[in-house]
Amino acid sequence: SLLHAFLVVTALFSQEIDRSVSEAVVDRLFALTQDTSVEPRFRLLAINWLIALSASKSSTFELLWDRVHDLCPWWHDPLDLKEMKLQALLYSFKMAGQLPSNLLTVLESLSEFRFCSRPVDAHAVMFRFLLRILTDFAPDMDRLEVSQCLCDLLRAHPKLLPSVLAVERRANSKAVQ
Repeated sequence: SLLHAFLVVTALFSQEIDRSVSEAVVDRLFALTQDTSVEPRFRLLAINWLIALSASKSSTFELLWDRVHDLCPWWHDPLDLKEMKLQALLYSFKMAGQLPSNLLTVLESLSEFRFCSRPVDAHAVMFRFLLRILTDFAPDMDRLEVSQCLCDLLRAHPKLLPSVLAVERRANSKAVQ
């Protein structure tokens, strides 16, 4: 709770905070997000704080952007944490106006749904992520090969057709059709 109070003060008085203090706070928050011994809810909270701090000060966003690869979900992360990390990645890419061409490789951390006989929550997380890409980064669809990803999913898992169609309808994009 002391860290929370400090982060609130940092957000309120972001212009008066020295860069070295901001670096220390961002480093500590990234350490919390990666530490598997920390309860998942605190790791989720650390990601939310990273996003909130980066929204309050451009130099803090630069610190986040420098370590954006640390936001990639890991296979051992709980599903809620994976989704929050994916949201933080998309937020970062949207703020920076840049998208890596290999963005969809982060979905490998959600591959557990491929080994289940019926879809699990991981497939919902994956399709929400794909939908956000389609709605937020429509001009980059071809470069990101989203339509190829959806086709590959359908070939491997025909049971995902309703999810693929739902994404297609929501996005209303010619590249997906």
